[in-house]
Amino acid sequence: VDPVVERYRAARGNYILVNTNFTTINPKLGDVYSYYQTCLRVGVLDDPNVAPFKRFMTWCQWERENLSAMTRLIRLLAERRDSRRIVLRPHPSERSDVWVNQLAEIPKVDVIVEGDHLAWIDRADLLLHSGCSTGLEAYFLGRSAVSLTPGDKWWETPALSNIVNPVATTIEDAAMLIDNLPDPGGPNTGDEGAEPERLEHYLLSRPGQPSADRVAAHLSTLCESVLNKPVNDSAFTAAPTSKRISEKAFVSLGEIRRRLDLVERATGRETSLGVEEIGPSVFRLQELSSTPKGRA
Repeated sequence: VDPVVERYRAARGNYILVNTNFTTINPKLGDVYSYYQTCLRVGVLDDPNVAPFKRFMTWCQWERENLSAMTRLIRLLAERRDSRRIVLRPHPSERSDVWVNQLAEIPKVDVIVEGDHLAWIDRADLLLHSGCSTGLEAYFLGRSAVSLTPGDKWWETPALSNIVNPVATTIEDAAMLIDNLPDPGGPNTGDEGAEPERLEHYLLSRPGQPSADRVAAHLSTLCESVLNKPVNDSAFTAAPTSKRISEKAFVSLGEIRRRLDLVERATGRETSLGVEEIGPSVFRLQELSSTPKGRA
């Protein structure tokens, strides 16, 4: 549950959610060439068989085809005699104003960047994406989802969402899949071979031990190592980075408290935790009980 999403549903009703991921041709900062330089610098384009610029241009072509198809499908859905609105949420690394300008004349479409993306997915009638990882999140939330991915199949293979979501290569096929989905907001059936066992190879770090368990165990060990450290300004320092990365990675004290509140609402259990900020995006969670030991 997220107040932003709930306010939207109360005012606008049911909606179809569209998550985009076209950061190569619509980067938030700079232009396409500067994004190419960034990809070169971080090694994203390293490939012994394909020259970096050729690989990048193939990537751009795939995104252009997908962006064009997604825009046409949004217009098609908006023209239907359907009371549902369409909420488009650009990827955080995209320019949202590009989408606002592109779809401004369509009354049934809202471009929104606020609110928790999982809450938007969970409250949507269905999710429409282009091979985005949020399709996998929709699957685990039990929500209907369709992946629209025209173009070279090579770019589709890394996306686990395309294993568990129905995949369309044309807007006509996507519209047909949407029409044949279960009741709005119902469970995501995917294709006949989308049983959870197909994901075990990707989501289990070792047989019988989910990755989430390993993450929790390592966090617990880390917490024990820092519990007795003195809390002062020099204990934690922010690593030098760009303004954009700092804004994307920074978590405020207010946001931590908001998410704890969401956990309480979702589980119906009071966490009884005090939160203390001890460094940039570093917090200590203290149990508000007779037990003095806290958790960081």
